[in-house]
Amino acid sequence: MVVNLKTNVSECLERSENLSRYYNDIKQYHVMTADEEREWMDIYAHGLPEEKEIAKQQILNSNQRFVVAMAKKYGTSENVMDLISEGNFGLIEALEHYDMSKDVKFTTYAVHYVRRAINSYLINHGNLIRKTNYRNKFFFFKI
Repeated sequence: MVVNLKTNVSECLERSENLSRYYNDIKQYHVMTADEEREWMDIYAHGLPEEKEIAKQQILNSNQRFVVAMAKKYGTSENVMDLISEGNFGLIEALEHYDMSKDVKFTTYAVHYVRRAINSYLINHGNLIRKTNYRNKFFFFKI
């Protein structure tokens, strides 16, 4: 098997450049305080459609650091961008299901949805090691 090192190195550099560019992009959004979060959530729940879209973007953008932290926790340098993407889908789903009347911070509520999205990606696309029993001996196969 021939491995093209130039391609692998360039892919690695491109991946790290994309990741650093993404980190720089999300640095411009500050983390919301509890009061700001309540205001934006109220606009998202009761505002006009244009206001709802602006509130949704504000909420999602301010929680990007949270998603990145979760993705770093579960991923490697090779798949962290994919995990961030899946975590963002979980964050959107959490926002759609969030209930302000519970008096719980949004990130506390969103942890479950982001973890579930990341874990489902890892299960479906990750390299799993499964254990099989063959004549009372255990063999490990990488799938």
